[in-house]
Amino acid sequence: MDTLPLSPKGIQPRYFDDPATDQLLGLVMSLASELSVTRDRLDALERMLASQGQIDREALDAFRPDQAASEERRQARVDFMARIMVSIEAALDNSARTDNPITEEEVYRNLD
Repeated sequence: MDTLPLSPKGIQPRYFDDPATDQLLGLVMSLASELSVTRDRLDALERMLASQGQIDREALDAFRPDQAASEERRQARVDFMARIMVSIEAALDNSARTDNPITEEEVYRNLD
């Protein structure tokens, strides 16, 4: 089976004068799409569980995590944001460099 390319081919639409703004728009739209799918799946899961008497949706809405769960969620958010920001940080680092542009491998090495 063929794998999908990592980036789309062909001419990319330009909406703004600054290509970085277009890249940021692409990132935001990708995240919005992922969030939309996640919300739909979460809604389906909640409805399925509620219809089977497995959860009470009102109790789910009222749920407040304990300290340990709150800390795990906080760390998950930090890790998630780091993954999202890697391309932006690489672009910013690259724009400040006077030598050769940063490679993808350098970006990943700098994450450790």
